[in-house]
Amino acid sequence: AWVRVESGTPWGGILGYCQDNGTDEHGWILGYNSTSFSFGTSDSTGMTYIDGTTAHASDAWYHVVGTYDGTRMTLYVNGSAENSSTECSGDINYRSATYTMGVYHDDNEHTPLKGRLNEVSVYDSVLTPTEINTHYEAKKDLFEEDPDPSPDAVISLGPYVEFTGAHT
Repeated sequence: AWVRVESGTPWGGILGYCQDNGTDEHGWILGYNSTSFSFGTSDSTGMTYIDGTTAHASDAWYHVVGTYDGTRMTLYVNGSAENSSTECSGDINYRSATYTMGVYHDDNEHTPLKGRLNEVSVYDSVLTPTEINTHYEAKKDLFEEDPDPSPDAVISLGPYVEFTGAHT
């Protein structure tokens, strides 16, 4: 996904299918926190989260990718791997949850993204580091820093969706 986070939060979602309430932990989420991007996956023992090292700025776009191959989960920002873990293993633990985009949402939390999303994709196989970097390099010039970083600025790429509330 290409994402621009206007304001960080302890639990922010870009894309996911996640439930994380105490011991009820399952699914996966590509997201962000107060300062950086994050990726979480679950196995039979619960959720594992990893954080990136790039601090997100409110006036910049980022290419953020999470991969999981059943052995290793990796978080990429702007074409480069920033963190990985082998703590989670096997199949992702799927149970009832909500597939979300632009929000961190589970049974007791609902935190919409304050920012923008563009070109969100999910693949049925794990992209290689070279493929991820190629995706980033192909579009990075389109996502250069906006001269007007205000929330009311018109995005120069499209189409796009603007979420104005929890039910719209």
